[in-house]
Amino acid sequence: MSIVDDKPGSNGNAAAVAGFYDAVTEPFSALFDGSVHAGYCGRGATTIVEAQAHMNEEVLDACGLRPGQKVLDLGCGVGGPAMLAARRHQVSVTGINLSPQQVAAATDAAERAGVSAVDFAVGDIVDMPFPDNSFDAAYAIESILFHVADKAAAFAEIARVLKPGGVLVVADYALGTPMSDDDIELSVKALCAVPLVTAQEAGKAAEQNGFREVTIRSLADDIRPSAPMLVDVVQERRDDLLAVAGEEGLAGATQSAALYTGLFVSSQDYILLRAERAS
Repeated sequence: MSIVDDKPGSNGNAAAVAGFYDAVTEPFSALFDGSVHAGYCGRGATTIVEAQAHMNEEVLDACGLRPGQKVLDLGCGVGGPAMLAARRHQVSVTGINLSPQQVAAATDAAERAGVSAVDFAVGDIVDMPFPDNSFDAAYAIESILFHVADKAAAFAEIARVLKPGGVLVVADYALGTPMSDDDIELSVKALCAVPLVTAQEAGKAAEQNGFREVTIRSLADDIRPSAPMLVDVVQERRDDLLAVAGEEGLAGATQSAALYTGLFVSSQDYILLRAERAS
């Protein structure tokens, strides 16, 4: 599996994002324990798995969840955050994802773990199959700002499916250091990213598309220590990775970890955006 190829990026191309995550589902499952994102190191994590779990907790704490609520996971990965939310907060969680492979992996993981208050489906953040006012809260970890070109459409669609006063929490990259044209092109081809917007631009997009009380906190200093953890885990779990993906998968994971940490974790801003759906 070669992570860098000629596949078009996700600038309006959901199929490219789906294909990317379909391709990396098995290799990433060998590296991580249910989460596919940077780690939060502000709570003393010493491994990437622990740091990713702490990121999930940081996001869910910001949501202010209450038992019995209906929650939407936007870009649910392989289900780790959703299962944590259901177990820890006694909520029901619906996760959507462009990747059928990740949806299948998330569904299987929940069944094996005996977590029944979650369900997962293939879906697009900018065109969701839910009625208006369906959810009490929603969260998105490295999906909206990283993969969705049309931020206005994404925020407007999320506002539509949230109940008035419903909370949205976004943990994602924002532009901190200008990227060269070559680096932008590489991030599009290698990681299906879209050009980053600033934290202020992200907040404005939320405010102009159905949200109020927008607050933004930078987590950049707390995620940077996870960069070497992300690189190291490829070698630490080398045998597991080889077993599921072979030498080509090992090479691809090594390459993608280096690109992701170099282009994003080590050099860009990372924000926790919280907003309420306007009445």
